[in-house]
Amino acid sequence: MVTRHAADSSWESGVCPDNPHSGWSEVFVSATFVTPLSHQVVLGEINAVFARQGWTRHDTVATEGQGPIAHWSKRVATRRLADAFAFPVPARSEHWLITADWAPPGFTLPGC
Repeated sequence: MVTRHAADSSWESGVCPDNPHSGWSEVFVSATFVTPLSHQVVLGEINAVFARQGWTRHDTVATEGQGPIAHWSKRVATRRLADAFAFPVPARSEHWLITADWAPPGFTLPGC
């Protein structure tokens, strides 16, 4: 079973007293799933899909002891980078999270 969450970009106009600027909000999508497949197999499958779509992989380390986290980026139409990450939650479990986000031009921080 795959659970998906998404937030489309929306036009934000002076939504916060300390941020009077207008612009588009961030685009965000995430998916969670459970699989008994090995870490290597799961990341191999995800990487193959992202690579076919033009994403570049360059893993990162979020916290000490966590180990590397799979990280992809892709330049989109406006030449801004979109980022995607995939990792088990908690580390070394069968529960996985994939997230992707992009900040369009004129991005305004969401919320106050």
